[in-house]
Amino acid sequence: MAVPAYILDAFPQNIHSGMELFADWIREGENIHEIREDIHDLKSAITGLVVAQTKTEEKLDNLAGVVASLADAQKRTEEKLDNLTGVVASLANAQKRTEEKLDNLTGVVASLAENQNQMQKAITNLAKQVGGLSESFGASLEDFAMEIVPELLEKYWNMKIESSERDFFFVEGREIETDFVIRGKIDTREIVVLGECKSNLTETDARKFFKQVEKIKPTLPNLDVRIVFFGYRFSSTARDFIKESGASMVFTRGTIFQ
Repeated sequence: MAVPAYILDAFPQNIHSGMELFADWIREGENIHEIREDIHDLKSAITGLVVAQTKTEEKLDNLAGVVASLADAQKRTEEKLDNLTGVVASLANAQKRTEEKLDNLTGVVASLAENQNQMQKAITNLAKQVGGLSESFGASLEDFAMEIVPELLEKYWNMKIESSERDFFFVEGREIETDFVIRGKIDTREIVVLGECKSNLTETDARKFFKQVEKIKPTLPNLDVRIVFFGYRFSSTARDFIKESGASMVFTRGTIFQ
């Protein structure tokens, strides 16, 4: 007896031949009870396979979902990496521009340093020139004083001039220089005029010179020592101090105050 087609269709295709053999075995008169038990066991096995197949398919579906999720995550990661690559490239360009600016700044600083060095040299040379001019001006002022002051002393003091020159005095083991020393006589008195030249004379300058004169006086015994200041301008306090001290002032324009 052949197995009906509707029964074979209930089973997978790959066991149809086995079902035919099974039918032949039944036809050969085997024990129906054992066959039924075997069929029951077979059904149970097939049912277990179907359940396992279903679980496997469910796991595969879940795995497919996980793989799809991983694929999406990978895609997002790649997008982030692409963005990060762009950011890194931008930072690299910015760093390059910064380095170029630093190089330019280094050049500017070096140029400024060189300019500063040249300026310092120029200032040093200018200071030397100004110093030379100052010395020349001071010397010229002293020479001018030695020309004009003796004439004024002759006119206003009736002083007979014997000499007009720079001079040095040795006091307490050291040398003190005066801008000009005029020697002469008023009647029979021996006069020594000690002079200080300043373009702009202050009270401090006047007091300092008075102290020097006090040290010099002991080296000029029995002589009438007088003080004369010569300059372009005198501060008001310097004028007051000189007048109170009994000294005289001579301006470059030829005016004498005593």
